[in-house]
Amino acid sequence: MSQPPDQVDAVIVGQGLAGTSLAWCFLRRGARILVIDRAEPFTASRVAPGLITPITGKRLKRSWQWTEFWPAARDFYRSLEITTETQFLHLRPALRLFLSAAEREQFQQQLEQGEFAGLEVQDIAPNSLPGLAAPWGGFEMQPAGNLNVAAFLQASAKVFSADAHRWEGTLAYDQIDLETRTIRIAGHSVQTTHLIFCEGWKGSQNPWLRQVPFRPAKGELLRVHIPGWSEQRTVHAGKWLAPVTTDQYWAGSTYEWNQLDCSPTEQGRSDILHGIDRFLVKPAQILEHVAGVRPAVSDSHPVIGRHPEIPWFGFLNGLGTKGVLHAPLMAQRLCELLLEGTEPPPEVSLSRW
Repeated sequence: MSQPPDQVDAVIVGQGLAGTSLAWCFLRRGARILVIDRAEPFTASRVAPGLITPITGKRLKRSWQWTEFWPAARDFYRSLEITTETQFLHLRPALRLFLSAAEREQFQQQLEQGEFAGLEVQDIAPNSLPGLAAPWGGFEMQPAGNLNVAAFLQASAKVFSADAHRWEGTLAYDQIDLETRTIRIAGHSVQTTHLIFCEGWKGSQNPWLRQVPFRPAKGELLRVHIPGWSEQRTVHAGKWLAPVTTDQYWAGSTYEWNQLDCSPTEQGRSDILHGIDRFLVKPAQILEHVAGVRPAVSDSHPVIGRHPEIPWFGFLNGLGTKGVLHAPLMAQRLCELLLEGTEPPPEVSLSRW
């Protein structure tokens, strides 16, 4: 873009999962937008594995509000694949290996009690998976899969740039005029009806979000080659493996709450390798090692809303480890709030603090 527009309906700061999803929601409503993005190579969104898993965690619980989030996410990404002429949503079953006999028993009880109704869940007998050490067996679950987040962001950026909706650069907080609803970038003034911050973990440094208890977490990933093994389901067993090609996988992940940067570490590498070695029969060869910082808050729920004193300011943040699943519906809810005045559910509203 040679020069930003003089006036828009919404300026969106950040083009990660949150900002990209929100931009599409505004565009579908015919809004004039400007997306401002720093285009950093290593952000949580750009290195995210994009996993979509219906049963998660040590307690094997259905993902929070799965029946709401999953249909919205699936339809959103499928429609944008058509719009951008790019495939980025890959649906495939996921495997969860049991880590103990007690865990298998717990799962059977939950299954019998109907906790996984509406999901396709298939029991897997012990020691029946080629290439995997699974002495207690596990289960296969559907629907599941992953979003190629980098491809989604790149395809979206291409459309935004072609239609003069995207500006690559940084919006300094002191370049926002609260009285005139104007921002200044690259020496040019842009007046906007809404200014929405989708800054990821950097939102913790936003002076207008100080009430939000951010708890960002650094995560590291390895891209590995496993010769002679070609499992095409995502495998979860403490750590996880997600297919990239026939014999290449993303392996993850780690959590670090103090060293918040995008630099891979020897400790992260060791933790991931040790974790996947527990269930892999064949050794993994490291091809790539990356890191990013997840934008999470203390209660692990997304954050959407408008500023209580500056109503033309909006926020979408806190997507955490389930950003691919949560971003589309949260973007829709924020659009409904800003354009129609429809309040979001209290458990995701900025007003909960």
